[in-house]
Amino acid sequence: MARARAVTAWASAALVLAACAHAPRHGPRFECPARGGPPWSELATDHFIVASDLRRAQADALARELEEVRAWVVAALFPGDAPSLPGLVRVVAFRTAEEFDEFAPPGLRAYFTRSGLGEPVIVMPGDDVGPELRAVLGHEIAHQVARHVYPRQPRWFGEGLAGLAEAERDETGRAVFGPIPAHRAHGFVKRHVSVRELLAWDGRSRDGRYHDTATVLVHYLLVRQPDRFAEVRRRLARADDPPSVWREVFPEWSPDGGSPEALDRALDAHAREALLPGGERHRVEVAVSAEPIARTLSPGEVHATRLALTRFARGDAGAGAAERAEMEEALAEDPDHVVGLQVKAALDRLDPLPLARRAVAAHPDDVRAWLWLATSALREGLEGERFRALERAAEVAPASAMAANNLAWSLLLRGDAQAALPLAEKAAALSPGDPAILDTRAGVLEALGRCPEALATAERALELVPEYAPDDARAPWVERAERLRVRCGAASGLGPRAGASR
Repeated sequence: MARARAVTAWASAALVLAACAHAPRHGPRFECPARGGPPWSELATDHFIVASDLRRAQADALARELEEVRAWVVAALFPGDAPSLPGLVRVVAFRTAEEFDEFAPPGLRAYFTRSGLGEPVIVMPGDDVGPELRAVLGHEIAHQVARHVYPRQPRWFGEGLAGLAEAERDETGRAVFGPIPAHRAHGFVKRHVSVRELLAWDGRSRDGRYHDTATVLVHYLLVRQPDRFAEVRRRLARADDPPSVWREVFPEWSPDGGSPEALDRALDAHAREALLPGGERHRVEVAVSAEPIARTLSPGEVHATRLALTRFARGDAGAGAAERAEMEEALAEDPDHVVGLQVKAALDRLDPLPLARRAVAAHPDDVRAWLWLATSALREGLEGERFRALERAAEVAPASAMAANNLAWSLLLRGDAQAALPLAEKAAALSPGDPAILDTRAGVLEALGRCPEALATAERALELVPEYAPDDARAPWVERAERLRVRCGAASGLGPRAGASR
């Protein structure tokens, strides 16, 4: 899985999303529960797993609020029967802002990333969930939900839906879905891009004008063009080519032969009207009955949670020292601690294979140990041991997208695409927003001769490569998509990403 591993160095940074900036804070340092520190809990709901050192009642309330935000977003995006949406989001919620600062990249109030197993993770202080953080949670949850429904999403579509999920609160604190969020409408009126620019957007701009314009466009289509926008959504849900969908559903606004400038004028009037007092304030009501299931985390699990964050979050001069201190404490608690041994191998430049074998012997039910063993065996050319480790990983964690994906990729390299197919499909269903997983599915479909499906999947994988990825990391996705466009005799209209190298 060298191709998938290449993405991890930049993926976590690229997925960071700020809620609001903060100044450095100083407070009590972490103390392990085994040494008298506050206990850590894990609370599981239908869609979230929250690890936290908050008091149990606070952690319970946070888990319920996350489910409530998600329920509002789903009800707003799908005003009828919501589709079945698999997958869990992990949350690490620290008791104080000072504890959060140990792991937060400078200037962030909260952030989103992926775990070492490729799972989406929200990292946040849990002591004060204010309006800004709620808006960011709604935005990111909308992305998670929409990825399960729309396998092909042009950037304007995905960011427009997510922008509408940044719902404002009424006087009771309840989310109000329906209007354009005021900050998006104000941003659009102040400075926006044209529809022609927005439709060509590949997501690589940090400019908030694109996000504001996308939000206004999606709201306009929902309100003013509900039937035709329903057709757009229906066709994107079946993975049709996005530029073709726009051209065929809205020919009068197509950049190819139409006049998108006419839509520019309509959007400007729509955004200004949204800011007038007395407009409609539609509220989406939902009933949420989340009952979190709680358990106490062991000291080893606490250290694993913290070590996973030190691996990618900090990036400052103190990160290495903090990681080593955490690693040493983890191994003092458990000499065979899986993540602790991984960190030790990396920091001390040790041969990882003996340590990985030691980890699986001590923790045979930990999927992380088997995946590490597979990677370590690959480095030594031990293909048989690697394959057996991947098989064991998939057995130990049947709900792990990464375990299924890595085994599928290994089967594909062995020439057994037929056996790889159900695993690749399972991984893509569990994690439809991961470009490496979709790339595996595209490769399997290509090997089976299912060219149109392979092309559509490769196009989607390329769309999902984070916009801030360097060109050399983006190259494998570009190369597969370009090759399939030639082989399948169909051009998507996306074209190679700007600056992509081959």
